[in-house]
Amino acid sequence: MSPASVGQTLPLVCHMRPRLACSAPARLFSSTPSILQVGPESPKYIQIPKPRQPSTPTERRLRGILPTPREIFPRRARDKVSPEYLDSVTPEPSIKASSQAPSNDHSMYKSRMAETRRRNLREGLLELHARKQQKDGFVAARSKRRHAEREKLLAQDTQEDERLTTPSIVQSMKELQRGPVPDPDRARRIAEKVARVQGKATERENQRRDALHSLYVQAKNFITTEEKWNEEVERVFNDDTGSTLTGDPAERSIWSRGAPDSISDLLNVDTKSTRSAARAEAYQRLNEERVGRIGDELTRGQA
Repeated sequence: MSPASVGQTLPLVCHMRPRLACSAPARLFSSTPSILQVGPESPKYIQIPKPRQPSTPTERRLRGILPTPREIFPRRARDKVSPEYLDSVTPEPSIKASSQAPSNDHSMYKSRMAETRRRNLREGLLELHARKQQKDGFVAARSKRRHAEREKLLAQDTQEDERLTTPSIVQSMKELQRGPVPDPDRARRIAEKVARVQGKATERENQRRDALHSLYVQAKNFITTEEKWNEEVERVFNDDTGSTLTGDPAERSIWSRGAPDSISDLLNVDTKSTRSAARAEAYQRLNEERVGRIGDELTRGQA
């Protein structure tokens, strides 16, 4: 191959080389970390600036439940700080064991640990009892102080500005809290109520007496025997037209009162003559009722 041909083909080779290199992965020229390249559904899609001052660290949550502390000095127990109790719970070694010297280092270690346990138990009971006495005294003094402050606040007078700015309803409620509301007219109201009750009782008694008297007056017309019942039935429902009977029309037979009103009579009731007759009949009935009431008042009963 001649140099001219090589010079002619070299640009072609250099032009073809980038095409062969396109299969390699391209380099990303981005300053954004790959962890922040999230989709819009992620809560980290929108970057919210954080304050310069860091937040307060959260306290570590301790798991589990602490047991209830045991009552060391219950009220009904023995006095655990007395010498008798301390001697009973921390007995000294016997005379025989104390007189013998420890034979080896292990026995010496055990005797030394026993003495340490006895001393710790005595000192622990005494210190715990002193702490309990101090705590009980502090609680009692605080309770006494709070009680004294409360009694002082309850006993002191209301300030003037508070009294002037307090609603009036509170004043009335205070009157109710102090006791019953004063009622100067109570005796008069009680006397009026007693008189009203007695008046109603007297009225009921009079009505009962009038009812008994009316019953006594009307008892003469009561049907008490079978013979009177038969006579009344024969008098009211006899076959006689009543032409020979005289006296009050109400005393006549039921058949002597004539036929009932017809349709034409009911339709012609609004005529002038019928209106005047109806007025006269109503006036007569009213007079009869008035006379009957007058007689009842005079006789104290229904005649």
